[in-house]
Amino acid sequence: MGLIKLITKTFIEKIQQISEERTTASQLEDGIEARSLAEELNLSRSVASRYLNEMNRSGILIKVNSRPVYFFSKKMVEQQYQVSIDQLVYNTFEEMLNHIRPLDTTLDDPFVHLIGHAGSLKKPIEQCKVAISYPPKGLPFLIVGETGVGKSYMAKLIYEYAKNKGVIPKKAPFITLNCAEFANNPELLTANLFGSTKGAFTGAHKDTTGIIQEADGGVLFLDEVHRLNAEGQEKLFLFMDKGIYHPLGGSDNWKKATVRMVFATTEDPEETFLQTFLRRIPITLTIPSLKERTENEKYSLICNFYKTESKNVNVTFELKKGVIEALMNANIRGNVGELKNIITYSCAKAYTEVIHTKSDEKIEISLKDLPGEIVKDYIINHKSSRNINPFYQRTLIVDPLKEMDSDFNQRGTNSNLLDLYKRLLHLFHECQREQEKFNIGIFIKKATVPINQYLDKLIFNKQSYKDNLEFITVKHFMESIIESTDFILKPKLSGNSVIALTHFILHSGNNNGLTENDLQSYKEFQHVLKRHLQKEIDFAEMIIDETENTFGISMDPMDLFTLAIYVKGLSSSLDSKRIKAVIIAHGYSTASSIANLSNRLLREDVFEAFDMPFEVSTSEILIRLTQYLKSINTSKGVIILVDMGSLVEIKDRLNDISPATIGILNNITTQIAIDTGEKIIKGLSVKDILREVAETYKPSYQLVEPVQQYKKNAIITTCITGIGTAVKIKGLLDKGINSNIDDEIVQVLPYDFLSLKVNGLNDAVFKEYNVLGIIGTADPGVLDTTFVGIEDIISGKDNEAFCSILGQVLPSEGIETITNNIVKLFSLQNVINHLTILNPDMIIEHVSEVVSDLQNQFTMKFSNQTRISLYIHLSCLIERLVKKSPIDDYGDIEDFMDKQKDFIQTVKEIFRGIEETYGIEIPISEIGYIYDIIKIRYSEEKVENGEIIHG
Repeated sequence: MGLIKLITKTFIEKIQQISEERTTASQLEDGIEARSLAEELNLSRSVASRYLNEMNRSGILIKVNSRPVYFFSKKMVEQQYQVSIDQLVYNTFEEMLNHIRPLDTTLDDPFVHLIGHAGSLKKPIEQCKVAISYPPKGLPFLIVGETGVGKSYMAKLIYEYAKNKGVIPKKAPFITLNCAEFANNPELLTANLFGSTKGAFTGAHKDTTGIIQEADGGVLFLDEVHRLNAEGQEKLFLFMDKGIYHPLGGSDNWKKATVRMVFATTEDPEETFLQTFLRRIPITLTIPSLKERTENEKYSLICNFYKTESKNVNVTFELKKGVIEALMNANIRGNVGELKNIITYSCAKAYTEVIHTKSDEKIEISLKDLPGEIVKDYIINHKSSRNINPFYQRTLIVDPLKEMDSDFNQRGTNSNLLDLYKRLLHLFHECQREQEKFNIGIFIKKATVPINQYLDKLIFNKQSYKDNLEFITVKHFMESIIESTDFILKPKLSGNSVIALTHFILHSGNNNGLTENDLQSYKEFQHVLKRHLQKEIDFAEMIIDETENTFGISMDPMDLFTLAIYVKGLSSSLDSKRIKAVIIAHGYSTASSIANLSNRLLREDVFEAFDMPFEVSTSEILIRLTQYLKSINTSKGVIILVDMGSLVEIKDRLNDISPATIGILNNITTQIAIDTGEKIIKGLSVKDILREVAETYKPSYQLVEPVQQYKKNAIITTCITGIGTAVKIKGLLDKGINSNIDDEIVQVLPYDFLSLKVNGLNDAVFKEYNVLGIIGTADPGVLDTTFVGIEDIISGKDNEAFCSILGQVLPSEGIETITNNIVKLFSLQNVINHLTILNPDMIIEHVSEVVSDLQNQFTMKFSNQTRISLYIHLSCLIERLVKKSPIDDYGDIEDFMDKQKDFIQTVKEIFRGIEETYGIEIPISEIGYIYDIIKIRYSEEKVENGEIIHG
């Protein structure tokens, strides 16, 4: 049942009442947020957050992803502004106002035209807007960035923004002062800033007006402010504190001015400015260098600059093969400014060469028109590169009168989040086309590749993240909420994965570029994933809700499903049957750094990391290591790489941790890790890896052999409707198997379907038995464990899979005999005769009519396997009802009744004849299981398009 169903009517009414009271015309910015709601209703903040988010999804509340996140009554907003609102989520309060106030939509935000406004420049722009808009006169802010990144341009845009939004008058001045001109002359600086009186200094023949007075009511931009010495900085203190000043030479002539101050520097503020000066500047923002911009942004900048030049000279340029690639990969120290100059130079050079021909043809720009240094680097990199993007190498036409496609998101790169979304949707449909029946395991395996590639780029393109306060704060928060959860993958969510998740969260919420086709595909994508990854989706939803409410980080549904796929991928790596490797090292990120780099170079997720800050004890690390090892498949062994001898004391406590061979390598280096990883991928044993690494690098190592524990071989039988049918399937298998071999060799165990589905390999049965495979009416989805459906045995479709189960313990000649016996025993008539007390001929005739009616009513054509599965299930269902022991428990029964009314009514009509014949009545819970079987067994593509699927 959805969360909204669990909120009592009283709660809903109370939350609506609170939101309506706060959603007033004069106090619209107040809204309602999770913390205040939690206090008012005596709830935990996380519960309050879930209530609010669910009411937003249900269309009751509008959500604004500010900091903190606010919610507003949709009903009241519509009433007050006389509008009909179809959008329920906004990134900012301002965006909501612009949407609901038609007059305000004409106000232009100059930043929307800035390349990178929704990407690498999103945070600096938000900081600018906050600083310039804060009443009564804004907050001084400092723009930090290398030469040429666009600091002056950003200052000019914030001035335009302030005018457009009514923060300053339309005719307010914008004054620029380059402080380099007064680097060592504080008196001249004072005169220029504050003005001077006649006779204040030699040559002062009259009173002068300073730029502070000229900037009154507007914006003053002080560029290269680091060139001011300490005395120069101090000259600004009084004005920044109180808004008053006096001209040089006029100490009694105090003046006032209201000026919004913007500073810019290329230097590290902490090393350059007085702390007393920095304390007066509450906001510092950093503009990324060109090499830190995304590929999409670089490409858009190149296109935009060529388009500008094309318009300036009114000619069409043809960029020849290699020009874009050379510019994209060039090391341009002067950043965006130098890139623009290079492009202007290339246009001028090409233009000059053809100007005298008076040709109306396009002007070609080739590599020879670029500076020699860039061409030289291009040739070297082009020859050595193994991964050249063909899109860079194409010819590009730049026409002054035509729009050009400067959005690289449409070109198949994996360099940004939008493209990752598109790639996931493409893989989803690819798996649907290639597989008769959609296999979630295959999709997850394919989908985790581009997700990990994207995360790798985030991690390795942001080497400074370890010193980034925002990153550290969010990472610690992630660790705390993961620690507080009981999620089954909790042990795996540490080290590398927490770093990856933190990067993902900080770069999320950017799928606005999805096309209509993408959005249609997304609906189908969402629908299928909800059926297969509900646990992972619930976990991802909890992470998103917590981070939204704590940090105001906006995320959207595509982020939710990407996170769920990533987490599911972690479980796949947990269960892969090869040696597991763990790096443990002292320091806040030493282990993570080695593991990340090694995994990147190996192109596989081989290593997990456990960072060990110096204040953390070995005992604490052992607890985490124990949790991790108990949650994964260690049947092939474990290798632990440590950095210091003191950690080797863990050897004495490893016997109790895992029933596997464990190797410990001391004095870890990145090279040792990479070599170890290569040998793991090749499939060498733990002993061989330790021996070979020790011979090459001479580290000390120790081997911990497990205490051998004998585990019986077992085949599990299971049924989606309960243990009863699983017991009966066991009876049939026993006849076919144990009549030919001793039950000491292999034992058949009936087992609960839900336990297998929820617990997977962590279920107790896998600890006690060596499970060869699972046979049943539905696949519980246990990773790395063969499943064979009853209907496949009856139809003879999957004998190979069944033989592979027995082949683990029997010779080939014995398998053939048993398989023949099983096929005879598992005829449809014999199975139904065994599973029920009813006449098999009569029951098959009645059930056959029901299956036929189901196909006709829902315009479906079932496969042989689906029909057989329904025959078996419906026969057992009728027997249960005859014996008055129906299955009453069907999880989301209210939700099912609400969403599948037509399906329920149709099935009841189809069953009317059987109900009269056997004197029974089919309950809603049993109809729910019929619905589930059709969903599971029927072709994914047809189910998604079928009328019975609504949620």
